Amino acid sequence: MDSRVLFARALHGARRDIAKTIESAGGKLEVLYFAFGDADFYIICDVPDNISAAALSVVANQSGFVTSKIIVLMTADEMDQAFKKAMTIEFLPPGECRVFELILKLGPRKFRTVPARRFLPP
Repeated sequence: MDSRVLFARALHGARRDIAKTIESAGGKLEVLYFAFGDADFYIICDVPDNISAAALSVVANQSGFVTSKIIVLMTADEMDQAFKKAMTIEFLPPGECRVFELILKLGPRKFRTVPARRFLPP
């Protein structure tokens, strides 16, 4: 059998296996692109949530055959929602933190320092 035919069958099988894996996480394979460069292929899929996407990444990376990188795509409507929510979030830039204002008002002697290692997990 011609090696090109074997290669084509292998690619079809790989696409089928990838689609099956994504479907097992509740998702759907939209498209599979093979590429030149740093990545051998790109997968665009639709999954129910970020947890499902992360689970797929864990499974793929754990196999040792691939290294995956997740890029979450957002619709224009989702970005509109994000911008609206951003308007409700209070942000204090560095240097404007109220704790530091309090320390300056009361003076540094009113506060005792605690070694940083006490806050690290055991």
